[in-house]
Amino acid sequence: MIKQLFQAFRLLFPAKRYGGLIIALILLSAIVPVSEMLVARMFSRIIIDGSATFQSDPGTLYVQVAVFFGAFAVTRTIHHLVRWFRVKAFARAFKNSPRKTGANQESWEWALAFELTGVVTVMVQASVFAAFFLYLSLVVGAMNVAIALIVIAIVSILYRRQLVRQREYIATGKNPDSDAIASRVTSRIVDAEYGSVIASFGLVIMFGLLLFETVKGSVSNADAIVMFLGLRLMYGQLGNMSAHLMRFARAFARVMP
Repeated sequence: MIKQLFQAFRLLFPAKRYGGLIIALILLSAIVPVSEMLVARMFSRIIIDGSATFQSDPGTLYVQVAVFFGAFAVTRTIHHLVRWFRVKAFARAFKNSPRKTGANQESWEWALAFELTGVVTVMVQASVFAAFFLYLSLVVGAMNVAIALIVIAIVSILYRRQLVRQREYIATGKNPDSDAIASRVTSRIVDAEYGSVIASFGLVIMFGLLLFETVKGSVSNADAIVMFLGLRLMYGQLGNMSAHLMRFARAFARVMP
């Protein structure tokens, strides 16, 4: 899977200028959710300690609230700008590409580019989340790394199976004996959902461990709230990665048969 992600990236963005720009946008996309978790941590601390802070030092509370809203505005602005610039970067990269393709092939390359960046963004996000959780709790963070790697490994197996199927669909084409369109679409969606279910199982395990560590007193209430939200987001993204990968397999089989 990783090898094919690199192959697709080199094919779509051969120029270092545009390849570097795409990588920068991917990194920004990955950093934003973790930044939002830090903002959520600020919010949870305001909620937990706000009453006491207001009684002892109202000015400090006002500053904390102002910083929270300012940080939230910055993260959301970056989120939307990255999405806008990504489309612009794709358009410029394809326009200046030395390869010339037909309209049908170009549409598949656009699809491949979106799914490629979607998969890589999720993987980078998961890595950043993993580091963040390790910082908050070594036990929860280490278990999260193990569970996430298992989820990614299983999704990778589903992806390889789907890629084989997509290549078989291309080989058989519209022959009378080939699989029906409904069957082809169903296989891709079902594989994507299998990956999403695996991610959900991983999330349940992590919630159980987080709850145990919080009740035991190893994780503070504020950090527990942030980790709850972060785990929900991370494993939701891993589930989305499964859908990205199945669509990536479909596009990859047609762009790079």
